Order: sequence, then structure tokens, then C-alpha cells
Amino acid sequence: MKESIKAVIWTLIFLVLFGYFEVFGLYHTFTKHKDEIIIALVLPPFAWYRAVEFWWHDDFAGVDWEKRLEYDSKTCVGIVNAVIRQRQGEELETSPILGQTIDEFSQQVGTYPKEKREYLKNLTKNYILYSESMMLDFQKCFSEMADLKKSVTTTKYETNLKKYPFMVELIAGIDRIVYEQFEGMNVDSLMAIKSQEELKMIILNLEAYFNIMQNTMRSAYKDIFNEEFKE
Repeated sequence: MKESIKAVIWTLIFLVLFGYFEVFGLYHTFTKHKDEIIIALVLPPFAWYRAVEFWWHDDFAGVDWEKRLEYDSKTCVGIVNAVIRQRQGEELETSPILGQTIDEFSQQVGTYPKEKREYLKNLTKNYILYSESMMLDFQKCFSEMADLKKSVTTTKYETNLKKYPFMVELIAGIDRIVYEQFEGMNVDSLMAIKSQEELKMIILNLEAYFNIMQNTMRSAYKDIFNEEFKE
């Protein structure tokens, strides 16, 4: 009697283990090693191996993180810039993400190890804060009819961004465009403004525009990282 009970118990244990290794092995192969699913179906021992391999599986084995993060950093900045241009009514000829939607890119970044995700979040935050600070400098200097100068805050964010090599050239381009726009706007406004009331109206319009751009950029951050923008 005892022997038969033991036999039943061992049979149950075998069936449970076999079911685990077979079913879970196939599941893991299908979700993480899709190109091997046929092998796992034909050769059960291979599925069993995958069931064990799950416990040390690394989704990012072999990834060159330096290149991946540089590419993804450019993509994050590209998304922010693209959203701004779209908000301004500009038609985009190309997507800021090659072969992906923003949702797909967001899901991809969401699977990254925490420190890699934080790297991208910090870059994107610094870029948005730098852009916002530049807008405030623009508004302040224009309202005072003074030459455009970067504030201490803008310089701080710019210094942080220049730690990312690809940002050096981008910042130089932004500076050139902003200064050209400021000089052109200053000259045109000085010629056209006939009263302090008109100047106040222009400044209020600038402030409203910059508020819209701020919300737009912070919304782009949320689209990428699925969380609210926090300084």
C-alpha cells in the first residue's frame, strides 16, 4: 500500500515537473527566443533547457549600450523637437523614430535596466529645462529691449547637456537660430511698435506662446517615459 502511494506521489511529481519544463519552456522560447520555437516544439529537451535558462536570461545580452544610448538619446531629443514643430503647424517629412511609433519606442525604453532608463530621462529633462530657460531669457531680454544673454540657469543646463557629445553641435545650432530670431524680432518690433501698450501685448503673446511650448515639451516627456515631468 505504501509503495503504491509512493509511486503515485512520484508520478505526480514527475508530471508536474514535466508540465512545468515543457509548458514554461515553450512559453519562454516563444516570448524571448521566437526564432527557436520550432526546435523547442520538436525537441522537448530543448524546451526544458529554456525553462531553466529563464532564471539567468538577459534581454540585453550583447547590447552595445554606448551606441544604444546615444541613438536613443538623439531619438528622445528628436521626439521633443518634432512635437514642438507639429504644435507650430509644421508638416514633418520624416519621423523622429526610424521604424517605430512613439508608443513602441516608449515600450522599448520601459524594458531597459533602471540606470539606462534614468540616463535617458535625465538627458531629456535637461534638454527640456534648457529650452524653457532659453525661452525665458528670450522673453526677458526682449521686454527690456536688451541684447540676448543667457542666464545662469540656462548656462547650467547647457553645461549639463554638453556632457553628451552629440549635444554640443545641436546646442550650437539652437543658439544660432535663437539669436537670429531674436535680432530679427527686435529690429522689426522697434520699427513697428508705436506705444507701450503694443509692447505689452507682444510680451503677453510671447509669454502665452512659451507656456504652450512648455506644456508641449513636458507632454512629449510623458509620452516617452509614461510619467509626469518633474524637475
